[in-house]
This record gives sequence, C-alpha cells and structure tokens, in this order.
Amino acid sequence: MTNTSKGMGAKLGHVKRRLKAEETLTGKHLELALNVVGNGSTGNELIDKIANKLQTRAFLI
Repeated sequence: MTNTSKGMGAKLGHVKRRLKAEETLTGKHLELALNVVGNGSTGNELIDKIANKLQTRAFLI
C-alpha cells in the first residue's frame, strides 16, 4: 500500500468514526465526504440521500 493510499484510508477513517459517533462533519472532513458521495445528483437514490444529508449537516442515522 502506498503512502497516498494510507493517508486517504486514515482520512476516511476519521470521517467514519465521526459519523458513527453521530457528530456533524465540518471543514475538511465534510469536504472529503462530499467528494466521495458527490453533490446529490448521481442518480443513485441512496448516495444522493447521503450527499443531501451531508450538505445539510444532518446525521446519517
């Protein structure tokens, strides 16, 4: 595994832990999560729902 992959894995791990702890994402964590799921117009209902909740800073429960 390359250093870039390890770094991205660590960043995604931070996002995952925050979501599991029901914390809102802000700053770079929110930006990373939105980059992963897109802006809510992918055509995939689940991914679009997640993106819309992230944009409104709602919890993903």
